[in-house]
Amino acid sequence: MPTWSSLPAELRLMIIHYLMQTKHGWAIYASVCREWQHEIERKNFRQLKLGTSCVDGLRNIVRSRHLVKHIWLNIELRRYSCRTCRRIAGEKWQKGNAEVARETISKLFSILHQWQAGSELTLESSAQSPSDREHAFKNLYFGGDNEDGYPIVDYSASESAEITSADVQDPKHGWIDGVQVQAPESESISRIFEPIYPKFTDDLPSVHAVTKFVLRRQCRRQFALGALECLLNRLPRLESLIYEPWERWNVWIQKSIDETGYCDLIRLHLPSTLKRVSLFEETSEHYAKIFNQSYPSFGYGMPRVASPVVSSAVATRSLNLEQLSAAFIVEAKDFFKSCEPSWVWEHLQSLVLTSDTLPHKAKLEDVFNLLQNAAKAALSMPRLHTLTLWSTGQKQACKFSYQVNPALVTWRGTWDLKLDPRTVQDWTKVARKQGQHDLQVKRELLSTHVNSQGQAVQLLDLPRGVVDSISLWQMQRETVSGWQGS
Repeated sequence: MPTWSSLPAELRLMIIHYLMQTKHGWAIYASVCREWQHEIERKNFRQLKLGTSCVDGLRNIVRSRHLVKHIWLNIELRRYSCRTCRRIAGEKWQKGNAEVARETISKLFSILHQWQAGSELTLESSAQSPSDREHAFKNLYFGGDNEDGYPIVDYSASESAEITSADVQDPKHGWIDGVQVQAPESESISRIFEPIYPKFTDDLPSVHAVTKFVLRRQCRRQFALGALECLLNRLPRLESLIYEPWERWNVWIQKSIDETGYCDLIRLHLPSTLKRVSLFEETSEHYAKIFNQSYPSFGYGMPRVASPVVSSAVATRSLNLEQLSAAFIVEAKDFFKSCEPSWVWEHLQSLVLTSDTLPHKAKLEDVFNLLQNAAKAALSMPRLHTLTLWSTGQKQACKFSYQVNPALVTWRGTWDLKLDPRTVQDWTKVARKQGQHDLQVKRELLSTHVNSQGQAVQLLDLPRGVVDSISLWQMQRETVSGWQGS
C-alpha cells in the first residue's frame, strides 16, 4: 500500500495546495505531518490582517516571522447608529477615533520595532467603522471583514451576515433590489470621509523591517498628512509606496492640502531609500455634484486642477526613483516644465503621469508641446523602459505611450490623434539614443464612453502599478450598483 512519502513531491504539493483552497478550516491540516505544517504555515503567515483587537497577538509570532510578507492593519473605529449616520461626527467623537488610531498604530510599531530587517515586508493600513457599510454605502469597500457581499440591514443583530447584492432592501437609505436608487446626503458622505488626526509622540519607534507601505483608496477616512509624515519618517528602509488619497471636493480645501500638505510630504518626508512610488488620487463626480447642490457657494464641484508646486515637487523627487506613477495629483505639463536641463534620471525605468492637456477639446499645439517636452526629458533617462501620459474625464479617455524595445509610440483613446512630424522626430531621437534604429507609430481608436477612472485604466491598457490591482477591482464593483446620478 503506497504511503504519503512514496508519492512524488509534485503530487504531494498539489494535494496540500488543493486542501488550502478551502475557505475555512484548512489550517487544522498543519497537524498531519511536518511537511504539511511547513507548507500551511507558509501560506497562513504570508499575509496577516490585524484588527484593532488583534495587534497584541503579533507579539507571539517569533519562530514564523520570516514567513510574514504582508501585514494589513485595519483600524476599527467606533460604531454609530442610524440616528447619526446622516450627521457629521462631533469633535469629541473625532478625537475618540483619532485616539483609537494612535494607540493601535503605536502598539503595532512598538512590536515591529523588535523585528529584524530582512527580506521584503509590506505594511498596509486602513481605518473604518463597521457602521460605514450598514447605512447608505452598502456597495463601497472600506477594508472591513466580509466585504465580498452586501450586509443585511438588521440593527438588532450584533454582526451582519452576508447575502447577495440583489437581496438588499433598505428604502430608508435609498436601496431597492440591491441598487442605490436615491442619492446619499452630503452629510452622510462627509461621515465616511472624515479625516483622522492621530497625534503621535516623539517616541514612536522606527520599524526597519518594513520595505513597502500601502494606503489604498478604500481608506476613505484619510489620515492627516502630518500623521502620515510621522509614519513615513519611522520607516527608514522603505523602498515602495502606494498612496491613493481622495480628492477633497471643496476647491479651497484641496488647494490648501496641495500647497502645504502634499508639498511638505513629497519634499521633506519621503524616505531617501524609496525606489517605487504610485500616487493615485481617487474621486467621485457624483459625490462632487451632491456637495455642489447642498453648498453651491462653497467651491464644491469645480474641476480638479493639479497644483504646479506639487507637480514640481514630484519632478524633483523623481530623480532618485526607479518607477513613478502619479495620477491626477500631478499635471504632466508642469512636471516637465519644472525639469532642469542638467537633470539626469539615472535610475528611472517607468514614468506614468496624467495631464489635462490631452482631452479631445485641447489645442493640438498644446498637446504636441507636451509630447515634445516629454521626449526632451526622456533623453536624460538612460534606463527608461516605458513612459505613459494619459487623461480621462467627461466620458473620454486617451493615452500616449512610449516603449523602448521594440521602439514604439502609441496613441490610444476615444478620440484620434495623428502625431505631427516634429513630435515623431523627437521620439525617434529618444529611441536612437537607447540603441533602437526604427520607431514605430501606432494609433488605436476606442469607440466607447468611459464612465469612471477605473474603466479608463482598463480600457487604455495602462501599465501595472498605476493603481493597486485590488483598488481597480473595487472601483469596477462599486460602479455597478452605486448611485449613478440623475
